[in-house]
Amino acid sequence: MRGLMAMALVAALCGGPVLAQSEGLAQGEGLLPPGVPEKTLKRMRDAPDAFLIDAFDMILGYGTDGAIDAAGIDRFIAVDRAEARAKAAASLLAADLNADGAVGATEISVLVQAQAARQRGRLMQNFNAADSDGNGTVSGPEVAAAADTAAGDAVSPAKATALRSMMALDLDGDKLLTMDEVVKSVTLAEDAV
Repeated sequence: MRGLMAMALVAALCGGPVLAQSEGLAQGEGLLPPGVPEKTLKRMRDAPDAFLIDAFDMILGYGTDGAIDAAGIDRFIAVDRAEARAKAAASLLAADLNADGAVGATEISVLVQAQAARQRGRLMQNFNAADSDGNGTVSGPEVAAAADTAAGDAVSPAKATALRSMMALDLDGDKLLTMDEVVKSVTLAEDAV
């Protein structure tokens, strides 16, 4: 609970009255709204500080005036996927030494030699996974496919669903999730144990 209070303080300094009393809770004072997925409740109970950090990052980064709507959550998901896609493509294209848009086995071996042991193994695994036709060259379309796979891994459909389900914590039903509602929901989830 000490961590919860620290997060509330940080949120208050960043944008508003996090622990202010919520007025007119649609589902009743002291109750979480129906429809909060069990996985979300479990995460709120098991790792409340991590849940708050993630929620606050999303609200402060992709919301407006200390609140986020469903479209803001979708923007967060899209940006996370785009960043993962770019990182995956960049790691493969860093080996495109002749700038032809494809990475051959000779090119990857030059880059592998320059890497630390752990990075070598990861680079070779990524190269082999991206070379879907097994011809020893990762073509432009194969780079794009590998990048799309990385984006899907970064924010899987299950994770995207979990992020979107956070809107169930909208305690006053205004279709905006505030930091105050997240803190109150985490507190309610912890107290319900």
